[in-house]
Amino acid sequence: MVSGADREVLEPVPPAKERPPLDQLDYEIVRQLQADGRKPYRAIARVVGVSEGTVRLRVRRLVEAQALRIVAIADPFQLGCRVLAFVLIAVGGVVRTETFTELRMFKVSYYYPAIG
Repeated sequence: MVSGADREVLEPVPPAKERPPLDQLDYEIVRQLQADGRKPYRAIARVVGVSEGTVRLRVRRLVEAQALRIVAIADPFQLGCRVLAFVLIAVGGVVRTETFTELRMFKVSYYYPAIG
């Protein structure tokens, strides 16, 4: 994601063989965080029936594997943006980090790479 003064460049997602498999508990934890990304691990643990430490370790593993990112989603209009645009850019060949870095000159506040 490209944002404000400190721009974050996403690392490539590891190949499937290097990613840990997700089980039902991982999916339950993710569902809880999707409903409320600030929900305390203790509360999640109570809902899914495991210890707080287990939730903390699972979330850390999911974040490190790039299977989960906990982010804030702001309403751009409430923040004073008067224009919202969705733009599709087709890039041939290998997409490199530089491709997304170049979006900075257009004051891009968010980008989402997709294939297909």
